[in-house]
Order: sequence, then C-alpha cells, then structure tokens
Amino acid sequence: MRFRIVRGGMPRIRGTRIAVAIVMDDLAEGLTPAQVVDHDPSLTIDDIRAATTYGAELRQ
Repeated sequence: MRFRIVRGGMPRIRGTRIAVAIVMDDLAEGLTPAQVVDHDPSLTIDDIRAATTYGAELRQ
C-alpha cells in the first residue's frame, strides 16, 4: 500500500508527510502532475498517479 493513515485520520503518501488531499487540491487547482512533483520533489509521478487512483476509489 502506497498510503498510510496518521494522526487526524488523513491518508498520506508513504514516506512523506504529504496528505493525499493536498495532492488532489493541487490537481484540482490546475497543476499538472509534473508541477506537483516540481513543487515537492519528495513525490514522484507514480505517487501522483496512485493518489488520483485512491481519490477516485474513495468517491465511488
């Protein structure tokens, strides 16, 4: 699993302190996955893809 739950119950990308919701907000504001990674180099494009997949699964 690429995500873990920490205090507050927010899923975060494993190995980072970045909440999936932050990534989703960045994408919703129009940033591309590459721009999100440029903003926070601890993330990878695969992390962004996994976050969007996870977010889509939660909406179903």
